[in-house]
Amino acid sequence: MGVGEVVGYSTIESESVATHTVERSEFVSRAYPVSDAGKAMEILAHIRSINPKARHTAWAYVLADGSSRSSDDGEPSGTAGKPILDVVEHEGLRDVAVYVTRFFGGVLLGTGGLVRAYTLAAQLCLRDATRLRYLACIPVELTVSYALYDRVVSLAERMGAEIESPQYAEQVSLTALFREVGLDEGRGAASIGARHTRERVDAFVSSVHEMSAGRVVPHVLDPVVRAVS
Repeated sequence: MGVGEVVGYSTIESESVATHTVERSEFVSRAYPVSDAGKAMEILAHIRSINPKARHTAWAYVLADGSSRSSDDGEPSGTAGKPILDVVEHEGLRDVAVYVTRFFGGVLLGTGGLVRAYTLAAQLCLRDATRLRYLACIPVELTVSYALYDRVVSLAERMGAEIESPQYAEQVSLTALFREVGLDEGRGAASIGARHTRERVDAFVSSVHEMSAGRVVPHVLDPVVRAVS
């Protein structure tokens, strides 16, 4: 896997719920973190089971890999699921599903009214949701002597890495985690960030090799995605 193939994203931490009324129709919106399509459908089934009198439950989700789906659930085509999906994508969120349950109030809203109502419903339930950021990172594993440990840690931190999971034995085994940059700035920025991260990783490996006179051989692993503060 190449470093440019793993990207960062934002998601939400937990369920968020909001309610608003338009012309006597009540819209109850719920946002959930989801890891896959199966989980999204499981939540949909639960929402339908607890709202048997609801006229519609329109929904949309976007996953970490960029795949997405949406459904109008009987509303006129393009007036419910697509507006919800547009909000999730506009917010730059992934691994998120939003469901909007409508309890019909007897007044027809028209296509424009429905689009506005479902858009607002999705915005409201995401507005107060706690956000989590995930960044693509390149882990570099290495084992160093105690004499070199402080110098290696200092070098890693100066180059923007975090030290993860040091294990102390006859020597110290550790992971230097290099975060990518460019999150939420588009694919082009993410690609540039990946290249800059790789350059920092290469410079770190070279410096460690030099300071240890070739005795320490860092191992660069495949990129991973980690939660960051």
